Amino acid sequence: MTQELTQEAFDRLQEELDWRTGKNVLDLALMIEKAREHGDLKENGEYHAAKDAQGLNAARVRELESLLKNATIVQSATGDTVQIGTIVEIKIEGDDEATTYLVGSIEEQHDEFDVLSIDSPMGKVILGAKPGDKVKFEGPRATFDVEIVSIRKS
Repeated sequence: MTQELTQEAFDRLQEELDWRTGKNVLDLALMIEKAREHGDLKENGEYHAAKDAQGLNAARVRELESLLKNATIVQSATGDTVQIGTIVEIKIEGDDEATTYLVGSIEEQHDEFDVLSIDSPMGKVILGAKPGDKVKFEGPRATFDVEIVSIRKS
């Protein structure tokens, strides 16, 4: 499955993959080796924790490899419409305050804002919208009117 990522997210994920397949593998091997020195492996919690960490690392490596292999790099946001990589401020009818999100893949990260996935129902309906536009978002139990308050580049 193709995953749309900004160049920044792609680079960050590549760095994580490099770390997980390099330094982290060595660190985990050392943890396992040290834990083995404590004797009986059946009741060695430190050993089992290190092996679990090694397994989780291997799973994340597979996930990252697949993600990066199938990634499509999207251009950073330009213009005045909601796109991948934009920061959008929305107000749901009935709420007192607007909420701000980074729009994109769940693999995007931002220190200040939560990510609004483009695959989510709300993410799908706001793509392409402009400030002042109102769209309807179909939630699990109700329909919500959503106003696009502002858009800016991330």
